[in-house]
Amino acid sequence: MTGEDEVIALHAALKGEMEKKLQWLQERGVSLGYNEYIAGDLAALLEYIEKKEITSIRLDELNKTWNAFGEETVEEIKSLVAGGADIDARNEDGWTALHYAAQNGNTDVVSLLLDRGADVNAVEEGGWTALHYGASNGNADMVSLLLDGGADVNAVEKDGRTALHYAAEYGNTDVVSLLLYRRANIDAVDKENHSPLIGMIWTISKEDLDEKIAVARLLLSSGSNPNYLSVSVAKASLEQHRMGLLACAHHWHDCYEKGKPLTKIPSEVIEGGEDAVRTFLDDLEKTSVDQLVYRSKVCIVGPSTWGKTSLVKSMTKNEPLPENIEDRTIAMMERRRNSTM
Repeated sequence: MTGEDEVIALHAALKGEMEKKLQWLQERGVSLGYNEYIAGDLAALLEYIEKKEITSIRLDELNKTWNAFGEETVEEIKSLVAGGADIDARNEDGWTALHYAAQNGNTDVVSLLLDRGADVNAVEEGGWTALHYGASNGNADMVSLLLDGGADVNAVEKDGRTALHYAAEYGNTDVVSLLLYRRANIDAVDKENHSPLIGMIWTISKEDLDEKIAVARLLLSSGSNPNYLSVSVAKASLEQHRMGLLACAHHWHDCYEKGKPLTKIPSEVIEGGEDAVRTFLDDLEKTSVDQLVYRSKVCIVGPSTWGKTSLVKSMTKNEPLPENIEDRTIAMMERRRNSTM
């Protein structure tokens, strides 16, 4: 086998793993469509199956099969590398074996390739590194492994997007948290001047709103600035639910700046748009003020010889209280909202 043949075989083994996974799912009536990438991450796939309430797949069988596919690939790669295959060789799209392994979610193969000296920051023709694939797949173990192997956490692809952009866009809170911990630039902007937060808001759908709200809160509680996209531009470009989340982002940023906890805002409110969010926050503020009024502490003044009945009588009948300050005593009562109101 020539060196070129070995490279072809190396890439084919890695591509074949994903193809086998997709075929196995299709044989059981599961087509992932544009979500094909999650077949590379067992945890993400299990979450998808649960969310879609898929009953045609036994989870124990899935776990066993995925492990078997991964082990087969590891053995193939070991054999090819031992035979002298160039692990950093590229195909016509600039992909290396590490790109395929990261996309497949096979941490054992990635570990093997890194141990053999694979270039962890190799880029394909679109500028993607293996880290971009690991982050977009939502595979926190893969991302951690690549970062430990020297991956540049702030590497950008041809559109200027980092791994954090993709982790946020796909709603992967675990990966977002990990990347931030590993010092990813939280407000890195791509060629459209979108930070990970704004890029995520720009593409959010109603179906994944809850996941994106969690990502937004994580980014904003870590100091992300939503002001990279002006509200005037957003109003002309964003759908209602996106405008709702953008309004939340500005409010949560204010909370962060003031050192306050981020207000919990229901997804149903956010889906209603900017006006719905502002109305909710206004009502919440009014409710807080009302609670302060009805639960405020009142200083009751009266002679020390008065009993509770006299004090109440003074309050209800507006009877005058003594002017002599030396003959006063102070009692504290808490006014509570009348239950019949």
